[in-house]
Amino acid sequence: MKHLFIVPACIIFLASCSFFQRQQESRKAVARAYDEYLYADEIANLLPENLPPSDSAAFVSQYIEKWIAEKVLTRKARLNIPENLENEIENRVNEYRSNLYIHYYETELIRQKMDTVVENAEIVEYYEKFKDNFILHDDILQLLFLKTAVNSPELKNVENWFSEKKPEHYENIKEYCYKYALKCNLDTTHWITISELKKEIPLDSVPDYLQKITRKQLIRYSDSLFVYFLQPYNYIPKNQTAPVDFVKNKITTLILNRRKQLFLDKMKTNIIENAKNKNDVEILN
Repeated sequence: MKHLFIVPACIIFLASCSFFQRQQESRKAVARAYDEYLYADEIANLLPENLPPSDSAAFVSQYIEKWIAEKVLTRKARLNIPENLENEIENRVNEYRSNLYIHYYETELIRQKMDTVVENAEIVEYYEKFKDNFILHDDILQLLFLKTAVNSPELKNVENWFSEKKPEHYENIKEYCYKYALKCNLDTTHWITISELKKEIPLDSVPDYLQKITRKQLIRYSDSLFVYFLQPYNYIPKNQTAPVDFVKNKITTLILNRRKQLFLDKMKTNIIENAKNKNDVEILN
């Protein structure tokens, strides 16, 4: 091809670690497309770490081919699209570049200067104000849960520990979970939806499971492989107002999003007003 060349011998050489020494004084061109060059150090910055030499060579080769294809197709397109479309593309590129600058500037400002701590009192205040927005779409419950192999030891003792709900039994359950559990939940303050729970235990195969949950009765269920123990502590059906603990993370996100928007609006206003006061911008007649 008249307008392009690759330096194939560079590929293996480029993939070797010694070639990437930053001490090199001159840049090595590995490909050219028209009047643009691709340099070895540009690919070096993209090469994944700890690749074996054969994979490194393949990565470099593919990258060079991709770079050439992009340059050739871009040149062909620019030479053949109507002028009005080229102007539209330039406008979109400029707009995208401006938006990208603003986005990264705003992100850095938020990281450096915005208060991201949401106190519990603020969460509770938001919850009370907008409580009607937090209606449950699924049943939720707090529980102790254990899934273990069907041949695990002391299963009768485990059943007694779950059903009696004594503090000393909680420690027994905790120790048992560390030794034999395939899945477990020991946090009785954590809310879980019925839909999530059904991913861990085949509740639909348990007779009257919902009635047992509402009555806070122990559920023990076995199949050919596993034994499941479920002791409900609290239960709230869907269409009721969610407890604040269940929606705490959601409320925190909502508060931070609102805080971020107010922060950015104030920042933009201050920057624009400052530019106007310094006569850096003006509307011309």
